[in-house]
Amino acid sequence: MKKSLLVSLVIIAVCGAVAFAAEDKPWFDMEKCAFCKTLAAEPGLMDHMKSQYHNLESGIISITHIDKDFQPAFKRAQENMQKIVVDMATGKMPYMCEHCTKVGEFHMMNVKFENIEADFGHVMLWTSADTATVAKLQAFGARNNLEMAKWAAQAKESRAD
Repeated sequence: MKKSLLVSLVIIAVCGAVAFAAEDKPWFDMEKCAFCKTLAAEPGLMDHMKSQYHNLESGIISITHIDKDFQPAFKRAQENMQKIVVDMATGKMPYMCEHCTKVGEFHMMNVKFENIEADFGHVMLWTSADTATVAKLQAFGARNNLEMAKWAAQAKESRAD
């Protein structure tokens, strides 16, 4: 499926799901969130990908490294996310974690998303001309970095046990 169609489908999905946002939702929910579950369903994928977010003057850049052997699994997860988006376009609203809900909010704010497929994984630029939106994007990136660091620490602890 072409990148532009994927982006359009994600916009439809996340915009419709924003109404289900709640403060008590976990940031990531690999068991319940319709989108996160697609990643968790691919055996080993989460252990073989790492994302980081960096500030730009006009927003953020997310860089996701995916080990070469797990790139097909990542693509399958993306395809499964697209199926959820199609269902959402028909009014079927799944549960989404706070992270995925925030992504929907950014689509509603007309944030510009640019996707770049690289041989090491995936890069996405999230930009806006509105300074208030840029601040929200940068806070989102910082929160993602924090939550992913917590997650990595917990995984390291569980491997040590």
